[in-house]
Amino acid sequence: EHPIRDLNFVNFDAIWDHHCKQREAKRVMRKEAKRRTKPAQEAIAKKFGWCLVDGRKVRVPHFRIEPPGLFRGRGEHPHRGMLKRRVLPEHVTINNACGVNVPPPPRGHEWGEVVCDPAGTWLCKWHDGISDLAKYIHFVQTPSTLREAHVEGAATPMPQR
Repeated sequence: EHPIRDLNFVNFDAIWDHHCKQREAKRVMRKEAKRRTKPAQEAIAKKFGWCLVDGRKVRVPHFRIEPPGLFRGRGEHPHRGMLKRRVLPEHVTINNACGVNVPPPPRGHEWGEVVCDPAGTWLCKWHDGISDLAKYIHFVQTPSTLREAHVEGAATPMPQR
């Protein structure tokens, strides 16, 4: 028979103190790691976080493709727990301006397709393996880009400010 019969009489203070020290050490280590990697992350955002649209520099807020892993979803999602596979450059379609050099793919890869869709407001797309739908990366919709899209697609343009 085990000597501990009731957990209400056991003192867990030493275990809790050890846990708190470990948690604090991890928190400090995470802050230090973030501080070390921040310049590299900012350089990547400076390089890939912008694009040229009609000669204007426009921000691309979400320029990273989703990493592989387990799909979590929200609530009781029917696809919860499915494996999200890695998206390779061969799966990606690039929407590039007509007559402009295509950005180079990573070494050893090729883009799946390169199209010239001037009416499209997307930069690249790929097929999601879980939902079987296309996913897109868009640039920031500024009032001027929205106005131009409205002018191209409608008979009455939006008023200029």
